[in-house]
Amino acid sequence: MYYSRPKPFLKKLGFLALFASIIVLVQICIILTQGDPLCLNQGCEIVEQLNKVPPLFFNLAGFVFFLIIYWGVRMTNRGASSARALVLVLLTAGMGAEAVLVGFQYLIACTFCSYCLFICACIFLLNILAGWRQALRGLVVFCAVAAAFFSLDFRAPAEQNLSYQDGIIATRQGTQAEPQLHLFFSSTCSHCENIIQLLAPQENLTVALHPIDAVEAIDMPGIKQSATYSTAANRNFLASLGINEVPVLLLEENEQYSVYQGERIIQQQINKLTMPQGKEESKEEQNLSQTSSQDAGLDMSSDGCSVEENCEDGTDLIPSLSAP
Repeated sequence: MYYSRPKPFLKKLGFLALFASIIVLVQICIILTQGDPLCLNQGCEIVEQLNKVPPLFFNLAGFVFFLIIYWGVRMTNRGASSARALVLVLLTAGMGAEAVLVGFQYLIACTFCSYCLFICACIFLLNILAGWRQALRGLVVFCAVAAAFFSLDFRAPAEQNLSYQDGIIATRQGTQAEPQLHLFFSSTCSHCENIIQLLAPQENLTVALHPIDAVEAIDMPGIKQSATYSTAANRNFLASLGINEVPVLLLEENEQYSVYQGERIIQQQINKLTMPQGKEESKEEQNLSQTSSQDAGLDMSSDGCSVEENCEDGTDLIPSLSAP
């Protein structure tokens, strides 16, 4: 019986698969020696916290994936028809998997991992080098999976109904019932730490603390910690205001709300609240500090930290746990 020789792959396809497998192998060695994967931005750490599978297993799967493609290309070019079919199936599956991972980073993590994007680019290029038919097949699978992924709402019904009150980790009842101060902060933000230190001795102020990441304890006299709290509620509240930096202070008084963002402006507002009665602040200070929830996204200070990424070097200034 006559068997036709399978169409050979470009040698560049095998070289690229081998190169990608080496990069993944280096990442595996870094994880084994340092404990954390190498990434050019904070996206890896955020995605890792939201992932149930350890990064080591993800990279091992990627290493095997690229290695099989490399040997499949070599065997195909030597005449093995089954190897060609295996390579094409793996490349198509890789495009579907990348559609899910990219969609997850965009919709759930709200940030992109530079290393993950590099792997995604390698898989795209491998499909292109496999021929225009495979490139078209992979693109169709990628778009179909991405369209299905983006059509879903991954928020739990309970999470959709959360209010900012559900995000309170601790409260301190001051000698003054009003105004009530709601501070939204991150455990890795030095600006947030400065505001908490400023509030700590002001026992006349009623304060509620809203972390955007998991926090174990707050060092503040008279504080009472809640049994449960939701960081998602705090993030959703800030997102509804179009705010992507902390610290943020929500001031509630007489059923009226004002929002202040940035360390400098919040410090001015706290100083105003703790100022002895009868002492008037200057007109310039009033203009700098006053803002409302209606224009919260228009005139914001830059002395804060991003909601999506760790501030400074990522060190926990406030003891933290895994996110609830």
